[in-house]
Amino acid sequence: MKNKIGKIVPLLIMTFGLTACEFSPSYYVDKLEENYGIQYLSDAKIEFFYENISGFDSSGLYYYVLKYEEEPTAFFQQFENNKPGDESDESFQSGKNIDFEEKVNTLINTFAREDYNNFASEYKIDWNKEYLYKNDTPIYVTFPMIYFKNEFRLIIVLLQS
Repeated sequence: MKNKIGKIVPLLIMTFGLTACEFSPSYYVDKLEENYGIQYLSDAKIEFFYENISGFDSSGLYYYVLKYEEEPTAFFQQFENNKPGDESDESFQSGKNIDFEEKVNTLINTFAREDYNNFASEYKIDWNKEYLYKNDTPIYVTFPMIYFKNEFRLIIVLLQS
């Protein structure tokens, strides 16, 4: 009996220990670069990271706030349309886009409303400031990126489904 308990206790400790492990925000930035083929995110300082993922279906929201020391030209260039004959435009757009703003707000409110209200103001999206934006699809917003030009701050909201 003691032998069985001696084998079960370490197994339980390992199981609970592994489920309690949390990854650092830099891990999630690295995974973002790796999984989506985005470069130069790790050049920025991670100012804020938020994760709200359901344990049941692993869906939810990741919210990144990255700060560059200067304008991240190489970061933006990777999205420019360099392919001849390619009609899709994957570059960052400028100018106010109310429809985009509403969709991003809906995404955040759906998955993180109460927590988002408690974020420090410098980590929230301020649509009154000058920004560039990139959307993943024309209709839905599941992976928006918003860059605030005067602050060198990039906010990424990623829907995990």
